[in-house]
Amino acid sequence: MKRRTQGQWSIEDRYAQFAAGNSSFSESPHWYLIAVNDLMDKGGDKVIEYLLGRGHRLLMDSGIFNLTNKHMRKTGCTMDYALGLAPDQLDGFEPLFNRYVELATRWGDQLWGYIELDQGGKDNKRITRAKLHDAGLDPIPVYHPINDGWDYFDELAEGFGRICMGNVVQADSNTRVRLLHTLWERHRAHPD
Repeated sequence: MKRRTQGQWSIEDRYAQFAAGNSSFSESPHWYLIAVNDLMDKGGDKVIEYLLGRGHRLLMDSGIFNLTNKHMRKTGCTMDYALGLAPDQLDGFEPLFNRYVELATRWGDQLWGYIELDQGGKDNKRITRAKLHDAGLDPIPVYHPINDGWDYFDELAEGFGRICMGNVVQADSNTRVRLLHTLWERHRAHPD
């Protein structure tokens, strides 16, 4: 039995597309990706309440991409290296984790879903995900094809009803095409 991640989603909207970034929020219902790093103060709850109140579908991102980009710029390391660091090696992880838990606990059932704090490679993601499960949260796990290896994709696909693929934006176009093609082929072995 696959673990069901939390949120208001169904298999019928498995191919949803979410507008990300500082989009202008429309009055008519849309699908938006909102990141915890943009919701760090208490005003973030008002943003979520406003958007949900207007019928928008929200996918909450952990904010790890923003956090690792800050670390990358500060230290000069690569994005893949920054993503592989253990959470305690990254300045700002703990406050991000705490705010994430706060938001997911309050809003998780009303969101389309929320993406796990995917920091530190597959071993650290498993540890962080277990902490979230212990807190009663069921995030969408994230697979990083460049760092995690294809066996980890199979593990997630066998264990969860949905997964995200992360850090593809950093890859060049040819690499992205190869990764997406391979992902699609592996997905065929796990159609659900």
